[in-house]
Amino acid sequence: MALTSRIVLASWSGRSADVIEGFRQQEIVDRALLGIHPSIPLPSDADSSLAPDLPLYVPRDVDADLYAWVTAHMASGGFLLLVGPAASGKSRCAYELVHHMLSDWPIFMPSTAGQVTDYFGTDPALDRLVVWLNETQKFLGSGGLTIETVRRILALPWPVIIIGTIWPQSYDTLASASDTTPGHATQDAREILTMLAQRKDLLPGFSAAELDRADSLAARDPRIAEALAESASHNLAETLAAAPDLISRWLNAADPYGAAVITAAVIARRCGHPEPLPATILQPLAEGVLTRAQRGRATAHWFANALSWARSPVRGDAAPLTPQAATPGVVDGDQVSDVLVQHSTRDRTTPGHNITEYTWLLLIERATPRACRSIADAAYQQRHIHQSAITEQATRKAATAGNTNAMSNLGALLGGEGQTDEAEHWYRQAASAGNTYAMSNLGALLRGQGKTAESEQWYRKAADAGDTGATLYLGAMLLGQGKSAQAEQWYRKAAHAGDTEAMLKLGALLERQGRMAEAEQWYRKAAYAGKTGAMLKLEALMKDQGKIAEAAQFNRNAANIMQTPAMSGLEDGHRKTAEAEQWYRKPVDIPDD
Repeated sequence: MALTSRIVLASWSGRSADVIEGFRQQEIVDRALLGIHPSIPLPSDADSSLAPDLPLYVPRDVDADLYAWVTAHMASGGFLLLVGPAASGKSRCAYELVHHMLSDWPIFMPSTAGQVTDYFGTDPALDRLVVWLNETQKFLGSGGLTIETVRRILALPWPVIIIGTIWPQSYDTLASASDTTPGHATQDAREILTMLAQRKDLLPGFSAAELDRADSLAARDPRIAEALAESASHNLAETLAAAPDLISRWLNAADPYGAAVITAAVIARRCGHPEPLPATILQPLAEGVLTRAQRGRATAHWFANALSWARSPVRGDAAPLTPQAATPGVVDGDQVSDVLVQHSTRDRTTPGHNITEYTWLLLIERATPRACRSIADAAYQQRHIHQSAITEQATRKAATAGNTNAMSNLGALLGGEGQTDEAEHWYRQAASAGNTYAMSNLGALLRGQGKTAESEQWYRKAADAGDTGATLYLGAMLLGQGKSAQAEQWYRKAAHAGDTEAMLKLGALLERQGRMAEAEQWYRKAAYAGKTGAMLKLEALMKDQGKIAEAAQFNRNAANIMQTPAMSGLEDGHRKTAEAEQWYRKPVDIPDD
C-alpha cells in the first residue's frame, strides 16, 4: 500500500478572522508529515508495487481494540492516545487506523499548541475532523493545551477525534506530576492525559501472533524478511526503523567529532530544547563533549564536517540528524532521531546520559528566550535538579523577554522559595498582560497575605476570563464567607465548562442543602468523566438508597483508576474493562440552569 491515500491533510496557518480561508486540503504524500520513522531501504529488484518509503503494514494485536474505539466514537468524537517507546510503530499504527476507518475525514496537523487553541478558539469549520497530535507531550506543559480547550474541542456539536502518540516516560512524567508545579500547566496536562484521553499501549516487541503475521508478509516484502532475520528480542519495528544501525553509528563512531555533535543533539533534546536544533546550540554543546586532546586536533571546519557526517544516512533515509528548513536552502536546524534520545535515557553508559549543571546552564545561555520556556519545563520535571537555579534561570530568561506564562511560572517558583515580594511583582506583570494563570496565582498570594478584597478581585478577573481553577477558588472563598448562593453560581459556571472538580464541589454543596437528586446528577457527570471522588460519593449515595450492585460498580471503577492495593484483582488502571468502558460512556442529562 502506498502512503498516498484518500486521507486529506487539513493544514491551517491563519489566525482569527481568516481561519476559514486559511483552511486548505491536500493529499498526504510524505511519511515524515505523520512522524513515521524512515525504514530500511527497499532492494532495487523488489516488487515495484511496494511503497519505497514504507514496508507492508504488519497488523498489530491492538488494532481490533483501536478499530472498536473509533467505531464507538465516530459520532461523538474523543481523544485516542497511543503510548509506546520510540520506533514501536505508534505513528504507523495510528495512520493505518485513520486510513481504514476515517479516510474521508480531513486531518488537522498542527505543529504547536497555539495553533490548536487559535483554530478552535475562533469559528472552526463545521465538519468532522481528525486532529493529529504526534508526540503529544510537545502540546502540553507551559504554554500548552489547557483542559478547557480540549474539553471545548470534544464538546463540539460535530465529532472531532484527536489522535496522539507519546512515550511511556513522557506520559508518566506528565500524568504523575505534583500539583505544586508552577502555574496550572502540569495540572492541565495530567487531567488531559488521565481524564480525557483513552490510553492504548503499544508494546516495543512483537507478540508471537504479530511475528506470525510478519512472517506471512516476508515473502512479499524483503524488508520484513530482513528484519525478521536480524531482530533481537522480537523488536521488529525497531529493526525496520534502522534503530540498531543508528545506535551503532553513534556509539561506534568512526568520526569522534560527528559523534560529539550527535551527543550534543541528544543532550539538547533531553533538556527540552525544541526542534529544530540550531547550530548555535549544537556547536557549544559538542565542544563540551570533546576531550582536550580532540579539541587540540580539531580543524577550522571541524563542526561543519562533523555535522555533515552526523546527517549521513545509515540505511535508506534513516540518519542520526536530519536538517529542517522552512525556506528551501536555508537550514533552520536539525532533528535528532528519537531512537537515539530514547537509548540515552535507557542506557546509563551512553554519552550524555548524566547531564551536568554546567551543561544545563550553557544551554540556557545560548538558547532563545522562547526555547528557555521549554527547557524550564524539562528541568522542573527532573526532580533531582528542579530545586537548583536551573529552572529559575531558564524561566527568568523567558520571563524577562516578555513571555507571560514564564512570568507566572517565575512567580510560582519565587513564591515557593519564600520570595513573595518578587513573586508578586512577576504575577502582577503577567496578570496585567492578561495571563489568567497569573491572575489566579496572584489572587492566592494576596489571599495568603490577608488581602481578601483584592484577592477576590483577581479571582473574579481570572474566572471571567475562563479560568475554571480561579472559578473554583472564588467559589470556595465565597462559601467560606457564607455566600453559598454566589458560590453555587461560580461552581455552576465551572461545571458547565466541563471542570470535573467543580462538578464534584457543586454536587457536595447541593447535597449539604438536601437537593439530593440534582447533587446525584452532578456526581454522575463528574464520575462519567473519570473523577474518582465523584465515584466514591455515588458509591455512598447508592448504598444509602439500597442500590448495592450499583454502589459496587462505582467502587470498582474508582479502584480501577486509582489502582489501589486493596483492589489488586482489578485490571491495570490504564486499561478499562469492557464493563467499565460501557459504564464510562453512559449519558446523563444535566440541568442547564
